[in-house]
Amino acid sequence: MKEQKTILIAEVDTIIGSEVKKYFERHGHYVYSILNTGEDLLEQAKVLQPSLIITDTRLNGHIDGIEAISRLEQELTIPYIFITAFDDDIRLIKSYYLQPLCLIRKPINLRNLSVSLDKLNTNLEMA
Repeated sequence: MKEQKTILIAEVDTIIGSEVKKYFERHGHYVYSILNTGEDLLEQAKVLQPSLIITDTRLNGHIDGIEAISRLEQELTIPYIFITAFDDDIRLIKSYYLQPLCLIRKPINLRNLSVSLDKLNTNLEMA
């Protein structure tokens, strides 16, 4: 039996956040509440220590998704996925430098989430 994974989502678009949440719940995973600030992502990730973080590169608050993940990596080892609607070269370079499981562009394609789920399962099996 596969272990249920816990997932933390930080997304400013509530419709996208809900779609992602529903997708992972349909696949038997527990998804915490959807956050929309980098500050909340930092705080909740440290407390909850989920199996996976899915975050928009741009979040509300003073800390964006890229900065939040960069700070978290100094303390925790949690795989993560970036979601972005932007083609800004500097942001993409920064996000790739952090080596996410994948970078998904908006609008969300559920097939990309499926590939991400497969990568997560592979990473957890190897750990």
